[in-house]
Amino acid sequence: MAFNLRRKVGGYSATLKVIRDKAIETWKNPKHRFFTDHTPEGHSERVIDILNHLCDDLMKIKAKRLNTQELFILLASAYLHDIGMQYGKDPKLTLIEIRDRHHLFSEEMILGSIEDRQDYRDLGVPEEYADEIAKVSKGHRQTDLTAKEYDPKNKGGEQIRLRLLAALLSLADELDLSYKRVILENLKLESVPREDRIHWWRCYYVEGVSIEDGKICIGYEFPTIDYKEAIVPSIENQIETKMDDLRDILWDAGIRLHIGENRIEYSKTKIRMSKEDFDFLRGRQDQIQKTKRKRTQSVISDIVKKTQEIAGLNAKLRHYEIYLRKSKQKPGLILGEVFYSALISNESDVAKPLFQDGKVCDGITSIPSSYLSKPPSDPEEIATFEGLRINEKTRNFKKSVQYLNSGNKEKGVRREIICDEIIEPKSMSSISYVEKFLLEKVDNISRRFVFLSFGTIEVHVNHPADILPGIFWFRASEPELRTSRTIVSPNLTIFTAEGKWMPGNGFLLSWKQS
Repeated sequence: MAFNLRRKVGGYSATLKVIRDKAIETWKNPKHRFFTDHTPEGHSERVIDILNHLCDDLMKIKAKRLNTQELFILLASAYLHDIGMQYGKDPKLTLIEIRDRHHLFSEEMILGSIEDRQDYRDLGVPEEYADEIAKVSKGHRQTDLTAKEYDPKNKGGEQIRLRLLAALLSLADELDLSYKRVILENLKLESVPREDRIHWWRCYYVEGVSIEDGKICIGYEFPTIDYKEAIVPSIENQIETKMDDLRDILWDAGIRLHIGENRIEYSKTKIRMSKEDFDFLRGRQDQIQKTKRKRTQSVISDIVKKTQEIAGLNAKLRHYEIYLRKSKQKPGLILGEVFYSALISNESDVAKPLFQDGKVCDGITSIPSSYLSKPPSDPEEIATFEGLRINEKTRNFKKSVQYLNSGNKEKGVRREIICDEIIEPKSMSSISYVEKFLLEKVDNISRRFVFLSFGTIEVHVNHPADILPGIFWFRASEPELRTSRTIVSPNLTIFTAEGKWMPGNGFLLSWKQS
């Protein structure tokens, strides 16, 4: 069962109910009858349900979970993010213009409800949270959440992660795709623009979206198989584009998502769209795919050029040997060891640092839940690093393994390893090292690559027979990725993937106990 965010807002629950009621009142007479459902009692409630699933794993990790203030801001924004669709201050604006700028009007109406109640409807928003709720509401359609206005801020001694809150709302809003958003009878009553009509049909054929174990699964019901070919690529491309925009923000919070297997059914009772709309949709999908391929090729070209000009480094081979063992000293936990090896070549004409900014590796490891009440005094009991070797010789390195915020250990352990090694032009170096972690029985290890790479990535997982590993490869290059999973024995599983790897690509290895 998914996490229920409403139950964690504490003393804000009464205020949240007021905001919901005010939002419903504002939507009593919708201006946009030919748009899909944006109402608080419909769309907003479904968005909150999706947020419950999106935040399920996040809320189970004390170091990353949303605090009470963040939850209130997120849920209030869920009710108010589309309030700008009811904007009526400028009668010269068309409904399409309001729709296209409604995220900006939502911000204006929320702030205006505090600053000038004569011109704006009271939305029940507390003055001390108006700015945060306005920004997160605007952010559901904001293309650049890296803007400074979304930097974390301190409020009442707690950190408010506006960027994360806006990203969560934006993705949940995108995932509210289902027949519940449309009333097809209205298509007969209104003169609906074609773009909006097509969006109605796409929602109509979606039965629902579920999120489980990091997989976004979409259920469809079509009248015939040719509808699958017309609609599925369009919807998946829409969701993938949104996830690409938000991936770094969500990954930093420990939220790993990818599109899973579709559930497709066919029913003769499903209404067919007109031939004109169907042909238009098919033609648009062809254009979308061409544009997507062109954009992907452009991105790849830019990354390759930048990598060759600035770094000039290429990882010829990467190998991960991962050991997962049940801890005898710490019952219920897993001891994880990652043995990493790679061949790095310098294809430029000048000497280069072997490690970007001198960082061999860095990252944050969550503290196992059984340790949260009393973490060990030495953070290296949870995460550590050892044995850096370059060209078969042991190298000195600077190691920093420490708790995040000395007075707040439960936030996790940060490790940073520095080595200022140089690789000569037109030469190759082998590197290897070991990382060790204390992990949960249901947990994951992820890695992002720094260097350009061509060829095969191998991940060997040694594990107890009752621990089941799985892997998800994430990448930004072309789709021709050849992957395999080989169960060598009950205690050894080998994952491989072959293709072109760009900086920022990588994998997520997860496991659970059978």
